[in-house]
Amino acid sequence: MIEDDNSGTPEFPLVSIIIPVFRGGRFLRQAIDSALAQTWPAVEVLVVDDGSDDGGATRAIALSYGDKIRLITKPNGGVATALNSGIAAMRGEWFSWLSHDDLYKPTKIAAYMAVARTLKEPAVLFGNVDMIDEDGRFLQLNDLTKGFFETDGLWAVMEARISGCATLVSRQIAKSFAFDPALPTTQDYKLWFEIAKQHPFVPVYESHVLSRVHENQGSRSFRHLEEANLLWCQMLEERIESPAQLKRVWGFLRDAPYHGAKALALGRMKQLLKDQKTVLIVEAENADGLSRQMAKVQASGTAVEKLIVLDRTQDAWVSFNERRTIHSTPAEFIRLAGHPDAQYADLIQALYNGQDSNCMVFLSAGSTVSADNLTEALLDLYASPAVAYMHMPATPPEDFLTLLMRGSVLGLRSMAILATNPNKPPVQTLYRSGLRIRHLKEAAITQHATPVNLAGQLQAESVPRIQTGERITLQNHPITSRPTLLLFTHGVGGGTIRYADMLAAKMRDKSNVLFGWGTDEQNFFLSSVDPMVPEAAFDVANGLSNIAHALKSLGVNRVDVLHTYGFDAHIESLLDQLGVPFDVTLLDYQMIADSPHMTDTRGRFTGDFATGQKNRRAFRPLLQGADRIVACSGELAARARRLAPHLTIRPVLLPEPGKPHKFALHASPLRDNETMRVLLLGVLTAHKGRDIILDVVRETIRQRLDITFYSLGAGTEYPPADLQISGRLKVLGSFEQSRLMEFVCQLRPHLAWFPFTAAETHSFALSDAMANGLPVLATGIGAVPERTYGRPGTWLVPPDEANAEGFLQWLCRLQQDRLKTPENWIEVDHLPMASADYYDREYFRPTLNAF
Repeated sequence: MIEDDNSGTPEFPLVSIIIPVFRGGRFLRQAIDSALAQTWPAVEVLVVDDGSDDGGATRAIALSYGDKIRLITKPNGGVATALNSGIAAMRGEWFSWLSHDDLYKPTKIAAYMAVARTLKEPAVLFGNVDMIDEDGRFLQLNDLTKGFFETDGLWAVMEARISGCATLVSRQIAKSFAFDPALPTTQDYKLWFEIAKQHPFVPVYESHVLSRVHENQGSRSFRHLEEANLLWCQMLEERIESPAQLKRVWGFLRDAPYHGAKALALGRMKQLLKDQKTVLIVEAENADGLSRQMAKVQASGTAVEKLIVLDRTQDAWVSFNERRTIHSTPAEFIRLAGHPDAQYADLIQALYNGQDSNCMVFLSAGSTVSADNLTEALLDLYASPAVAYMHMPATPPEDFLTLLMRGSVLGLRSMAILATNPNKPPVQTLYRSGLRIRHLKEAAITQHATPVNLAGQLQAESVPRIQTGERITLQNHPITSRPTLLLFTHGVGGGTIRYADMLAAKMRDKSNVLFGWGTDEQNFFLSSVDPMVPEAAFDVANGLSNIAHALKSLGVNRVDVLHTYGFDAHIESLLDQLGVPFDVTLLDYQMIADSPHMTDTRGRFTGDFATGQKNRRAFRPLLQGADRIVACSGELAARARRLAPHLTIRPVLLPEPGKPHKFALHASPLRDNETMRVLLLGVLTAHKGRDIILDVVRETIRQRLDITFYSLGAGTEYPPADLQISGRLKVLGSFEQSRLMEFVCQLRPHLAWFPFTAAETHSFALSDAMANGLPVLATGIGAVPERTYGRPGTWLVPPDEANAEGFLQWLCRLQQDRLKTPENWIEVDHLPMASADYYDREYFRPTLNAF
């Protein structure tokens, strides 16, 4: 550490170590000590406190070092803003990042600067890291530089070789770029990618950093995987062009947890294979097996130049041909019945030698290799002809040909792809001559969404019925000293269930959480595991006291009523008998107005007509008796106040992880002469604009507009067959929420479209689109304007213009402008401000105090 001005010298340039920290009381002191212990003589240490709210613990640690470090304090904005603040204030010629929970070895800066001194241009240096546990014990070496002998930063980034704390960045680069605050967990890799377009990345082949693994790291969250998938898709589309580049990326992605990016890469691989002509040799046991193998090859993306059928049953080809499954592929039929095994190899050898194709595929009878496996192997052959693939045991026998051609006899399901090279070696010598034998890894890439039958989870007859006085036991409700919160929902899925899941995840570290809901005003269900999976059932006919007794026995001391559908007639009586404080959360208008969405029979918003007399529901004691009433948006709170002016209703932001409205755009760019892909996300119903969608699709067909619509989500009914047959509207069905990002990566839509006709009070489908970084075209109704105000890539259409004609004009304009049209927001200054920290600071306090 040099004194006073820390200016460094030509011999020892100053290095700025920047430590961003938020609530860092546990590890910060160790990080600072490791920074101050550097053997490099010219180091300054900057600690950036990103608004820590830990009672001053983080600040006290930093201040205890006096003038040995520089402390910068700022409001909380995330690690990107903290790093940017540190870089803006640094004096050094080099920037070195140290996370507050990681450590430097004393040699880190000196070792990196030894390499930096040899460079003739600004660069990013990167190295290996030692992984340690929470207590500092060594776990493993992360050898990030292994096999990297180049300076093309593209591969350092695309192959995930960069650990932020194992870098050293020249001042010129650090001051020219910035970390993106809209990327909570991938701001570093986005920055490295941008830098790699202009500057080299240089490896340091040692480990001088200790990276701590613990549960609170952002990079260990599920959201990080979603962000990383989207970022890798973006990088792949922008920089990967040649088959060799794609092959190299696939080598990384095939073993990475980025399933969405993997699916996109696989789709691009199949595009490359369209010009790959293949001779297919299929060993047939029956016509059905032959059909399956042919379908598999066709699904792999390759073009079959010639088909050779080896028929052991004498009739497989005849039956297959009668079905006319193959129309134009030249075919050769060879009967093998009674053919001596000794001559089998000679036959295959002759077939191999007689083909001019650059690729030859053999599929044994009953081969279980998937189309995706086949695609992967075919691409490898495309890039490197001296390769053979086999689906076989890990250790192949010496007699390669015997395994290949007699796999079915040996009870093995083998598959090999043989590539001809200029020397065309005999089949028998392929294995012995050093041909690389690769073992296929199973790759299950789903091409379509998986339907989810929510109603099927509510099988009342399979749930234990609780009788009066009977003891109740729930899976996730142990007898503890913690309070118990009951979230009252409904049993029909949708946004209420998403909210209940989200809130439970946030509260479970503080209390026990139960879910309760009714159906048909006759049943009450209770669960401790999921708001759609009942563990206990009650007959309302037996009296509400039985339900109240069970809830009391489980220690319920507070209730949050999210929805009363299915139990509307009994909710007040049950709460009276339970006798605990309760809140009401308005997720729609069900408890205030005469319909949840305030729509007419066509699904159109009727509005509250200023005084609210038309839509106002009869006064409910439920609302009057609530401790607190919150609404999930400012717009909902404003309208609810007009409908029920005697109530105090507070607008709050739902506790969505990842802050979707602030997440950066990650959409595929719309290139010239490219079809615009429009995603219709969520349930397709009348008040979501179903009729508008159908009219717009019909008009795009009539005008021959180059737009394709993808409907991902459930629907009350399928769109007309003529629209689906046209290819302009592709109905993909329902999906598992956890796999949405994967489907978005596969589809790579340019735009998400929400032609709402009713006042959306929140719309989780809109959240999903924003969380996946998609541009949005939507009706500016309900909470949509306030949720999207200021967001890039967002165009809102006023409700009086949100018809088929108006939306078609917008779609055409966006297509013509390649989605570079200036954003069109709707002002929200007239709405009450929704509280952003309600669920962090206030929501749980009454539950804890009442316990």
